[in-house]
Amino acid sequence: MIPPKLLRTRTEDVRLRKEPALRRTGWRSPVALGASATRQIPGFVLIALLLIVGGLTTPDLMTVATWQALLNKVAIDLVIVIGLTFVLISGEVDLSVGSTAALGSVIWVEIANRDGTMVGFAVAIAAGAVAGLVNGLVVTRLRIKSIIATIATDRKSVV
Repeated sequence: MIPPKLLRTRTEDVRLRKEPALRRTGWRSPVALGASATRQIPGFVLIALLLIVGGLTTPDLMTVATWQALLNKVAIDLVIVIGLTFVLISGEVDLSVGSTAALGSVIWVEIANRDGTMVGFAVAIAAGAVAGLVNGLVVTRLRIKSIIATIATDRKSVV
């Protein structure tokens, strides 16, 4: 006898036939699992509460200069995190993000000192794209799990 937990309902079976990627990865969206947006509200409330308390106790927190400095500090990390978000949403893991960013920055500085900032920028972007392409091809064509493939291209394993 099959345990009830292993039985799928008819609607789940139809949905999984229509969306084979869900069947392959086992990933299910929060909406499919019946989660609601109200579960995320306490996090937003906590952040708002911290900002209010911090603004009342430290007046410098709510100045334009503070927020500009904060955004300047996290701008590069924010771009990397936005890109990594799409990888995580697809159910994969990329551990070589830091190494690829470091590779790009080193290439940019080296070439910018010799040939100019824009040439260094273009070559650094191309080097990052090639590193990402290699990772992507290893994962998709060789069918190696993304966590294993990106560990292999991470700087800790190379050094």
